[in-house]
Amino acid sequence: MQGYAKPLRPYDVLPEGDLISICDGAKRTLSTAGVVFDHPRAISLFKKAGAQVDGSRVRIPSALLREVIEQTPSRVELLARNRNHTLVMGEDRLFFSGPFGATFVRDLFTMERRRATLDDLKLCTQIADQLENAHACLAGVIPHDVPPQFDDLYSAATVLQHTSKHVNIRVSGAENSQAIIEMAQIASDGPPCFSLGTGPISPLTYPGPDLEKLIYGVERGIPYRIVVTPLGGATAPVTLAGCLTLAIAELLAGIVLIQLVRPGAPALCGSFAGVMDMRTGAHLLGAPETAILSCGVAQVCRHYRLPFGYATGGLTEATEPGSRAAVEKTQTLLAPALAAADLVHDGASGLLETGNLVDYRQMLIDNERCSVVGRMAEGIRVTEESLAVELINDLGLEGTFLTHPHTAKHLRSELYLSRFWENTGESEEDLLEELAEQARKMAQHECTHPLTPKQVQNISAVLEQRVKAGSKG
Repeated sequence: MQGYAKPLRPYDVLPEGDLISICDGAKRTLSTAGVVFDHPRAISLFKKAGAQVDGSRVRIPSALLREVIEQTPSRVELLARNRNHTLVMGEDRLFFSGPFGATFVRDLFTMERRRATLDDLKLCTQIADQLENAHACLAGVIPHDVPPQFDDLYSAATVLQHTSKHVNIRVSGAENSQAIIEMAQIASDGPPCFSLGTGPISPLTYPGPDLEKLIYGVERGIPYRIVVTPLGGATAPVTLAGCLTLAIAELLAGIVLIQLVRPGAPALCGSFAGVMDMRTGAHLLGAPETAILSCGVAQVCRHYRLPFGYATGGLTEATEPGSRAAVEKTQTLLAPALAAADLVHDGASGLLETGNLVDYRQMLIDNERCSVVGRMAEGIRVTEESLAVELINDLGLEGTFLTHPHTAKHLRSELYLSRFWENTGESEEDLLEELAEQARKMAQHECTHPLTPKQVQNISAVLEQRVKAGSKG
């Protein structure tokens, strides 16, 4: 079975009273300050639903919010072209994704840090497709060898052709969204095996181009995620309670719009909430506060029975694989997993430099880290057989469990067995070289469930037509 069992008793970062205070604060924000929706169709839908509209500002009453949340599905299926990789959000499984959106890569052969290309995106996708803990694939890097106004178009075509897992499609703006969705539908050859996402600009503003692609995608039944990105101390209050309150208000506002566009539409919650380094102005992705905010959003999502399909984790400010990367990636990955997020974004990512660089060696380390975190989230499985009371009594005081069939039967499901650290004398340098060689071998393997030649041809035709039309414009 894919993924890992969620904790039976998820970690709560908020006492019940504080959780209610956060939710009430978000509701007051929505009904008092309101949210800017810079799109005429969105405004029309809110007016029709009974929201208070003043220009592009929408104030959402609590009654409307409650009604919409009740009709939002608590379970969302994310199909994959290879149905064995289909994911279900909102149930009892924990998943991780591959990397997303890096600008640079560390070359797998020269170890040079350089700008990413389309070939790097192909390689990144090929490796993620083979990693057991990259349960969903994304555009791991942004290619810089294609025209920037079409990089999302080329990225979608590349990722769709090199994985049969569920794909979280990147759409930069409204201009290419129709062509990207058309390519993804060709690759799906039936119900959508991809999902889309967008989010507000903090504080409390949904820009027109993002709303355009949201409405277009939701109308067509494509699973959609709202990812909020408040930055404590910059675009949100520096207090974590204030930052979380703003994040929840923005999140709920987006979920309401999705349901107004298409009642019962599959919707996912996501958070990239974090804090700013007040000394430098940098976004601290590897900070403990990032993990705490992810846990807070996870708890609110459980409260409202909303799938949390995009928790931020596994990130670091470190520039190289090493101790800092290990600490920061583990703390930001483990916390949302223990808080019962459905999917931790960037878990098996290889991302370094605050998400700016993919290191393929680090991808393999992160995949291993996800196995460790997943095992910790599963905890202790208690059944009559796992209790082993009869076995203990039968063997008595003098027996050994090593040679008993019970041990052979359960050891692989109970014990985490590392693929990396069997040789305790191995140096870090030797390990990294072994990982590089392993990644090079993985680069030789194509997707096990490839698209048909006709699908590839049709995707290429859509891409070429859109590039031609966009170049003229």
